[in-house]
Amino acid sequence: MGAPVGEHIENGNRFQYTGLVSPGGRPSPASGRLKAVAHSSTRATSDRHDDAPRTRATRQRAEVLQALTGADDFVSAQALHAAMLSAGSAVGLTTIYRALAALVETGRADTVRDPAGERLYRHRPGAEHRHYLICRTCGKSEPIDTAAVEDWTEQLARLTGYAEVRHTLELDGICAPCRGGTS
Repeated sequence: MGAPVGEHIENGNRFQYTGLVSPGGRPSPASGRLKAVAHSSTRATSDRHDDAPRTRATRQRAEVLQALTGADDFVSAQALHAAMLSAGSAVGLTTIYRALAALVETGRADTVRDPAGERLYRHRPGAEHRHYLICRTCGKSEPIDTAAVEDWTEQLARLTGYAEVRHTLELDGICAPCRGGTS
């Protein structure tokens, strides 16, 4: 790819392009296949994390992110699709799966598996990696402090010489309201 020769801002996102660009900074229709070579948010309250991998911004991904952000808790791709359809969205289920995978990859969503093994997704409001305690009965989730696990993972990486060590920690139980208690 060549050096960026133009850029434009659309929906709060900055795109840089190689190829022919119109005087207004928009990609020229005569240029054929222009590729977005960089994308960064110009919003002060962006969900984007600086060290996260970059993905192509699309209207459909923006719709999925908006729907995921509006979800109260972890949600399956199918449940998110149903909610989006009822709200008038035409985004397909395959596109939702791809968008959710991209959101997880870029650190904008967390994922866990339910007892049946299905992946559930939740918007990640900040850059920090999170773990959750999830109720097996109602699905309610609570973010938990797992500093000891994160410290242990970093120590293990140093001791073994491994890099980019990842881990999975899933905790579940039954919340007090589902047990018939309070709090």
